[in-house]
Amino acid sequence: MEIGTEIIFNAAFTERGLDNVVLWDVQNIKDGQSIKITFISTNSHHRQGIWLRTNKGIEIPVLGNEVKKT
Repeated sequence: MEIGTEIIFNAAFTERGLDNVVLWDVQNIKDGQSIKITFISTNSHHRQGIWLRTNKGIEIPVLGNEVKKT
């Protein structure tokens, strides 16, 4: 299994009977499709974040039209 190709559940939680805690999720995005990421809450003492990875790069409109290679 290669990271970034399919959903991965957190084994540490699976061992405790919680088999639905996602460690890594994968979303299929079409070429040229716009996405919006919204953080609903930050009610955690643990560090959290997201990592975006594509096979063609990422364009961030507020930074201009330059495509950021990932």
